[in-house]
Amino acid sequence: MYKILLVVIVLLLSGCASVTTGHFSSHPDLRKELDAKQGVLFGSFSRNGLGLQYGSQLFFFKNVETGKQYLINSLHRFVPFIERTGDDFSDTTSKGAVFAFVLPAGAYTFNKYHLSYASGNGHVSWQSDVPYSVPFVVSPTKINYVGEIRIEPNLGKNLLGMKVLNGGVWFIENKFARDKEILKKKFPEMSMGEVSVIVPTEHEIFTDFIVLPSNLD
Repeated sequence: MYKILLVVIVLLLSGCASVTTGHFSSHPDLRKELDAKQGVLFGSFSRNGLGLQYGSQLFFFKNVETGKQYLINSLHRFVPFIERTGDDFSDTTSKGAVFAFVLPAGAYTFNKYHLSYASGNGHVSWQSDVPYSVPFVVSPTKINYVGEIRIEPNLGKNLLGMKVLNGGVWFIENKFARDKEILKKKFPEMSMGEVSVIVPTEHEIFTDFIVLPSNLD
């Protein structure tokens, strides 16, 4: 389940006028029949399966035509009054959850991120300071699979020589075979109509912090 308080905090950090979250809940607003101007965007949002991890991770995208901002977010540490995001899968490579949106069809782009965790010295966070753009298109009346979005943290050391989180790199990969089975079980009310795989293949504005399948070839 997404967290209202966390979204408010992100709004303050990002300066966005409007943010709509996706759904990790068991009863999202997914219609059995989409109108001619809507599509479903689905994928998975994950982190490394072992080692240190961020308490919260947020990944933004926007509609190119309207500028409306959307947010995929998850919380992995206990915060009063805010429920953790449950995992749908977990192994040594990645663990996370499948998300789903009903969106207006059209052109979109991934454009910002935010990472944070609580430490003994307070709250530590990272966010995208340099503009980037990773475009994709949501087709109408289809289920559009955008891939697994996974954060791989960078590690540093504190003054005591202990390992600490120090930013990270996002990987977007095609995990459709795994994610479609989770989607069927998690959102049984959604009709599995025509599926379009729209895993991004290029940067419109390049950043080293977003790695696409084509970057690994």
